[in-house]
Amino acid sequence: MKQSAPPILVIIAIASPAQAQAQAQAQAQAQTQPQTAQDSTVVIVQGKAPKIVKKIDRTVYNQDGNPAATSGSAADVLKTVPSVSVTPDGNVSLRGSSNVAVYVNGKPSAMMQGESRAVTLQSMNGADIASVEVITNPSAAYNANGGGIINIVLKKNRKFGSHAAFRANISRDAIYNSGLSGNYSRGRLSLNATVGVRHDGGPRSTASDVTWLDASGAATGRSTQSSSGFPRRASRSASFGVDYDADDRDTISLSGSYASRRSANNLDEYHRDYAASGALTDAYDRRSKGPGTQIDSALNANFDRRQKDGGELKVGARFTESDATRDKSYTNLFAWPVQPDTMDRILSRSVRKTAGVNGDYSRPLSETTQISAGFDAQHQTDRFVNYSAGIDPATGTETPRADTSNRFAVDQKVTAAYLTFQAAAGKWTALGGVRLETVRTDMAASAHKYANLNPSLHLSYDIDTKRRIKASFTSSLQRPDPRDLNPFVTYVDAQNVTAGNPGLKPQRVTSLEAGYAYTPPDGGRGYEATLYYRTSARTVTDYSYFTSGNVLLTTKRNSGAGRSGGVDISANGKWGKLDYTVDLNLFYAELQADAGSRQSGPSWTGQLNIDYQPYDGDTFSLDAQARGAILTGQGQRSGTEQINATWTHKLTKKINLVIRAQDVLAGTRETFTRDTITVRQTGFDDFRSRRIFIGLVWRLGN
Repeated sequence: MKQSAPPILVIIAIASPAQAQAQAQAQAQAQTQPQTAQDSTVVIVQGKAPKIVKKIDRTVYNQDGNPAATSGSAADVLKTVPSVSVTPDGNVSLRGSSNVAVYVNGKPSAMMQGESRAVTLQSMNGADIASVEVITNPSAAYNANGGGIINIVLKKNRKFGSHAAFRANISRDAIYNSGLSGNYSRGRLSLNATVGVRHDGGPRSTASDVTWLDASGAATGRSTQSSSGFPRRASRSASFGVDYDADDRDTISLSGSYASRRSANNLDEYHRDYAASGALTDAYDRRSKGPGTQIDSALNANFDRRQKDGGELKVGARFTESDATRDKSYTNLFAWPVQPDTMDRILSRSVRKTAGVNGDYSRPLSETTQISAGFDAQHQTDRFVNYSAGIDPATGTETPRADTSNRFAVDQKVTAAYLTFQAAAGKWTALGGVRLETVRTDMAASAHKYANLNPSLHLSYDIDTKRRIKASFTSSLQRPDPRDLNPFVTYVDAQNVTAGNPGLKPQRVTSLEAGYAYTPPDGGRGYEATLYYRTSARTVTDYSYFTSGNVLLTTKRNSGAGRSGGVDISANGKWGKLDYTVDLNLFYAELQADAGSRQSGPSWTGQLNIDYQPYDGDTFSLDAQARGAILTGQGQRSGTEQINATWTHKLTKKINLVIRAQDVLAGTRETFTRDTITVRQTGFDDFRSRRIFIGLVWRLGN
């Protein structure tokens, strides 16, 4: 599913919540902002807490008290963030662009890439999130890989003493989640840890109707496929963090996480094939249990030195790993023509590991200027294994298939160095920088090497204390995902297989933005409007064609140019006892799938969040998300909408009752089309996520 908009980058980082979180974010900005400049470019919009913090290059959304976090996943939390959209199957987009890379702790994370990304976001506990930063045009200090950044900041409480919180939620169909988090801080030592359990699932149905065409456009055959089932996923997770202040200037930090996820995707598929005349040629049912596993782990070590002259040095090392296995084995039950049942074994496994080191140094040159520099080196390895075999129902003997049993490996090394300079003069603030990246990608029979220079510029002009004009420019390359380089065929279902393209080249992405913001210093009603325009060259898109047996193969290729532009309008404030945040993004996208085909059209995304507190102890919340149709390489997918309502009631000083109605209007049904010279396809995916959660939040300690 591709669009002309450039890829977006998601980062997951670790910081402290509430007031401690705001202080940590201000400290982190010292890399790119001097104190004086920072004060002139940061505006805090306050309701009950500083919910929105606006800076020269980002907007921070505090998630403390977000009802979506209480019972929901990280994906549910992202749905409530302005300009961010999440599809029912977990794919994230920012301002309509669905090419998303996910980072952890500000650096690449194995569990937030490839097929593991959606599973991780849908099973990560939303209650662990302190804030979400939206960076639509990152400075050169960030490895944005061609797009914007969504930075999820996880909670890490360093308040003095011992604190803990327990939460639990339950719904019908044995769906539940629970978690325990705690921290201990005394003297120079601070410890924090979390453990969590989630059991997610729900009914899902799909349908697809494909017509094959000859060179003249006449139908040569037709195939229909539908399925229904109740996929389930069980997740176990744990994390820890240790911070030690060696003295007043030096801090050593160590953190780690582990998550184990197991899914049971019981599905019944119904297949019918027809000749050009419309006569039925075969009919069979396919049954699959489809278990899958995913094990993720991460370890991070950091050293932070704060100098007396205001300079700061940060050095870090990281390791992440994601090991995912998906079993799509099935049994074919033939209804026509009558013949013995058949069985097939279909397994796929992907193992991704990332290891890296980074360093950042910032120093003020004067009261209004600051220079920052840094480096980042990363080594990523990807291993893909596909296994396909026919099974004799009588003996259980497996006969491997050479055409769909394969192995593929990719090693990628990225080395980068950056330099940024920020200065403030009167009402003007400027942040400029450049980033040099070198990339080497090694595969079985080839290697790709290239170097690239990525510039960035951010400007801000304060008309007065309430009104501001901002503009920014970035240009960078987006590297192909290693899984898109795998040339071997991977089974999806009876009608579809996929294959990558080892000849893919990086795509060049350029982004321009200009905006106006009205933000009262007292946290009153404010609004912001941003115009943006993005172009991409050598855009990577999907391309599909039929292979033998009328199986649709979808691959990747550099298809040409893409572009998109639009306006993003947001408003927030307080009206009596009601707090609100609303965002509407209108855009037009154009995407070239091949030399003779160009897709274009308008679309939109929107979010609405409302909190109403009629009296102390009770809060009624509503969050709604919707998006219009989005373009794919050879068609489009329809829009979806979701409305959730939450009632939070204080039972005691330390215990809250939370009742949440999810997907009230059952708007998660998504239709899709594909229209080319060789195939016409229509279909839908229906996730039916409507349900009610009943939960408790119990705060322990002071």
